[in-house]
Amino acid sequence: MTLQIDIDEETLADVDESLNILHQDREDFFRQGIKDLAAKAKREAQIALQYRKAYGDQPVKPDEFYVANEQLAEVWKDI
Repeated sequence: MTLQIDIDEETLADVDESLNILHQDREDFFRQGIKDLAAKAKREAQIALQYRKAYGDQPVKPDEFYVANEQLAEVWKDI
């Protein structure tokens, strides 16, 4: 299968510079990049579904994550 996309010149120049260092061709680079992005997107979607299911089954209670101002001040004092 062939896929055609438009890439601006600056981005393509950055890619080509990286490819020179990596001794890799564009086709392999883009194929692996798309494969990696697809795997990441799939994993993030699976995690989001798990959160939705978990919080749908047991919604957060109003005071479940309450933190007193004094506790916040202690946590953030060094930042």
